[in-house]
This record gives sequence, C-alpha cells and structure tokens, in this order.
Amino acid sequence: MYLAASYMNYFYNRSSSIFFIASEYCVHPQDGIMHLPRFRRESLSAVS
Repeated sequence: MYLAASYMNYFYNRSSSIFFIASEYCVHPQDGIMHLPRFRRESLSAVS
C-alpha cells in the first residue's frame, strides 16, 4: 500500500512538472507550437 502511494505521489509530481512546462510554452504561441494548448487542457483534466 505504501509503495502504491509513493508511486502515485511520484506520478503526480511528474505530471505537475509536465503541466508546468506545457503552460510555459502556451504563454508563447508565436513559437508555432499549436498542439500544446490541447495538451494543457488534457493535463488539467487529468490532474484534477
């Protein structure tokens, strides 16, 4: 049970980092990365 909790905590932290990076890229739409806003929306629904 503890191992599962540790794994979920690690996965949550990893997802938060990916979400943060995606949100940073979304601030700069002039970079031409058009798929990241969709990725950000999916990440938000996955985390919450």
